Amino acid sequence: MNWIEQLQPLDLAAAAPQVQLLDFDNKYTIDDAAALMVQGAPKVFAALRDDRKEKLIKGYAKRSKDNLPPKEWWPKVKEEFYVFLCTDDKKYDDLRKRLKSSASATSTTILTSIAAAIGSTLGFEAGAIVGLVAVCVYALLRIGKEAYCAIARN
Repeated sequence: MNWIEQLQPLDLAAAAPQVQLLDFDNKYTIDDAAALMVQGAPKVFAALRDDRKEKLIKGYAKRSKDNLPPKEWWPKVKEEFYVFLCTDDKKYDDLRKRLKSSASATSTTILTSIAAAIGSTLGFEAGAIVGLVAVCVYALLRIGKEAYCAIARN
């Protein structure tokens, strides 16, 4: 079974509620959702009213920066996810093989495996970037691999 088919959007939203921003009328990008994570969107993002979510993206709501990855990490994580998903770069061969052979893996297991591999490549802790990886994976689910790779390449 294809590992992408095993992913569940609700599991990804539980890991990183900010990904739900991508469900607003195609108005926001993965960069917008990631900006909420590095700038400190509240953990209760999923429970907020739509107008409050919109204020968060516009910067009107108070944010906390405790225990959040630096904003400079987002472009690096996004690039490595592209390398993993859209190229045949050998540095991710082991991860691709593990995902391909994990017929019963959960969304959480898949997400943390990808975050661990990317974190290892970049020298970041997986837990610090799992939300940023979730943004990439959520976008992948929404538009498909071919579209994701075409957009990310440009």
